[in-house]
Order: sequence, then C-alpha cells, then structure tokens
Amino acid sequence: MSEFIAALPTASLYDPEEASEGSIDPLGMYPLSEALALRIGSPGVRERQRNLRFLTICCVGWEVIGGVRAEAEPGDPNATLEQCLEWLVVEALAGDPDGEDDGKIQGLPGATKAKSCLDRGLHLNADRYLRMASVFGFFGVYRTLAEYIKLVVRGSEEGAILGDGGVRLLTAWRNEQGLPGFGRDLIGSGQKEYRCMVAALTKVWREGQVVEDRQAFQFIQRYLRHSVVTGKAEAAELRRLLIEPGASEADGNRREILKAVESKPAAAILSEDSPAAEARFHDLIRPDSSPNLKVILEAVRAYENFIGAMQNVFDDLLFALSDHANLIDVKVAAAKIPQLEKRAARFPILFKEATAALGRVPGLAERFGVLFGAFGVKSDAVGFLRLLLTHHERVQKDKPPEGKSPWIERKGDLIAVRLRYRRDAGGSDDGRYVYFYRSRPLFDLLESLKADDGKA
Repeated sequence: MSEFIAALPTASLYDPEEASEGSIDPLGMYPLSEALALRIGSPGVRERQRNLRFLTICCVGWEVIGGVRAEAEPGDPNATLEQCLEWLVVEALAGDPDGEDDGKIQGLPGATKAKSCLDRGLHLNADRYLRMASVFGFFGVYRTLAEYIKLVVRGSEEGAILGDGGVRLLTAWRNEQGLPGFGRDLIGSGQKEYRCMVAALTKVWREGQVVEDRQAFQFIQRYLRHSVVTGKAEAAELRRLLIEPGASEADGNRREILKAVESKPAAAILSEDSPAAEARFHDLIRPDSSPNLKVILEAVRAYENFIGAMQNVFDDLLFALSDHANLIDVKVAAAKIPQLEKRAARFPILFKEATAALGRVPGLAERFGVLFGAFGVKSDAVGFLRLLLTHHERVQKDKPPEGKSPWIERKGDLIAVRLRYRRDAGGSDDGRYVYFYRSRPLFDLLESLKADDGKA
C-alpha cells in the first residue's frame, strides 16, 4: 500500500474495486473441517442436499435426456441437456397454480426466478436461471450423491448411464405411477408420456429456452413434484440408496449418524432453527457412539473449540475496527477486544487438545500443525493479534489462482478493516460450530421421505 493511500482519511479507499477478493474462509479453517465432515457423512453428501426426491427427478431426467437425438442442434451452445431439462422442470413446477399457496415450490432451486419470468411473460433460459446453475441447480447439488451411491455411473449428461440403484429407483417410480414403458426401448402405455417429455426437451434444447408445452408441464406437475415422494416403493428405494451403499469406515459412520438422527431427542435438536443444533447433536450422541465414530466426533469437538475461539477473536477484531475510518494501532484494537489477554493465553491449550484429538485421525494432526502451528506458543494480547493478522494474510495470499486481498489492511502496526468487511457485531459465543458436518442434511434427507402426501 502506498504512502499516499495510507494517509487518506476515508475507509472506502481500503476497499478498491479492482482488488482480487477472497471473501470466504479468511482463516483457512475449511479444509480440515471438510476432511472431518467427509468421514462422517461420506463424500457424496453435501450441505445443500435436503430432499431425496430430487434423486428420482434426476433419474427420470437422465432417462429422458437419453432419448434426445444426438444430431439435434442446440439453440444455446453453452447450455447442456441437464440444464435445459432443469429449466423445463422448474418452470412447470413454479407455474403450477396448485403449488403457489401451500409451500409446494419451497426448496426448488431457481423457483423465485422462474416465477418472476412467468409474471413478465418470459420463459427460463440460461440468463434467466441460476448463476452457476451447474453447481446450484438440482442436478449440480445432487450429482455428487448420485455418483457416490452409483445411482448413475457416468457423469456427463450426454452419456449418463443409470447404475443398478438408478434402474431400481426408476422402476419403482414407473410402476407406482402407472407408467409401464416410460423409458428408452420399452413397450407400454408410459411410452406416450416418455415421447412427450423427449419432444418437449428437444424443443427447449433447440430454442435455448423453455418452450411452453402443456402436456409436458402437466406431466411434471403430476409426476415430478419435488415436494413429495408419492409411493412406498420409491421411498424404500431412496432410503436404501442413502443407507446401504459403501463398505468404508466413512460409510459406516454415515449409517450410524442416520440411525442416530431418527431418535426423538436427536430429531428434536436438529428440528430447531438454532446455529448450535449440530454441536448439541454431536454432544448428545458422542458418549454412546461406536469407537470409530467417537474418534471423529471428539476430533470435531476439539478442532471446533480451537477454530471457534480463533474465529470469535477475528470477528471481534473486525467489529473493533469497524468504527474507525482510518488506520489505528494494533494496541488500540487489542484494548477494544473483551478479555483478549485471557483468551490469547488459552490458545496453546486449545492447540494441544486439538492436536491430540486430530492425531487419532490419520493425517490430520500433521495438516493441523502446518496450518496453525504458530498458535501453539503462548503470546500476549497484542502479540496474538499480530500473529492472527499474519496468519490471515498468508491464507489470503495462498488462495488460488493468484492470491486474494486481505480483509484487514496493515502498515506495520497500523491496521484498518476494508469497507466491505465491517461488522455491526462481534463474535458469537452461543456454542455453534464454525463449519458444518453433514448432520442436518442427513436428517433432512430422511425427513423428506415422510412427505408421502397420503398416497404411499
């Protein structure tokens, strides 16, 4: 930072528009949290996953995609058949007059944008749908789970092949919906609906946006509602797909967590709208967990105790700096953070406890030491803030592809928070975890099977 910029009187200049941003994980805590989460929930489960019915919709979608002729020319060369099918499903469900007032479109990716388009007489396309639809649309959100449980055995939408589980799920859905013959190279009354959906998707593919097709919309609204699993066999197959696959230690931990979340005390905790719910759930089940799972849960607790304390000090620092437009001395900032001297003195203890707990999980103690080893040495309040600032700057600098800007500008011992990272409150001390460990999505995925609309 130049001498001229450092001397300017307003904070806005510490947030230059051209700066490369790194606005998540400013302290480099996420990689170890994710490594622990994978050992509990297994690699296919993600925090955004909430509703197993989307796996059925994906299976039906992949079967429909397989019927689109390869020579069909796309209207949008950047769109994929998965995205085109997603536009069609989302617009049909968002435009269902029976789904507006009873929450039936809640949890549908892109539903808000679809309703806005419909209100303006427009149809969904790439520009009117989700940003990064391949990640945040339902194919993107559930692809990792579908591939991990081998619902689908090849990832590209042009060549997606249903695995044994996908075939069983599609068969269960087809039989319960009374659609024999729905699919490629099949014979039965469901061929009419299948050809209708293939034709509708082909039109969307060729036009590069949804083309209204009343028959296709009615099919989707009747058979592909995301809000409800309508058959016992479908629900049973979805449950089996979530619980049974995999023989790894992580899969065993996932099955144990799934069994635990169905107990009344656990369900009561996870049903709460509380940021501390997952931590309380882990505290509930840890004493009676199997040895393998207990090791992971103890590692999570010790790691979260460490990173939670660090995150709270960092948030308190951002808050302390937010009232100042100019650079202030780090000693002044330290004096504004409650009990910083006492909190800083605890970090070597927290570091030792986390190192011991992570040491029982292969490979994690070493990674923890590389990332946070400097915090294992006792320091006073001001020294701790200097250490925290140096750590934050290193984390931001190491972010790909070419580093990111720090949230706090520093010139020697003079510091200032950049404008976009100001805070109107300090750190939380409510027992919450800093990161997530898959308990809530696993709970919600099982809960989604109970919404059978009385038809199962």
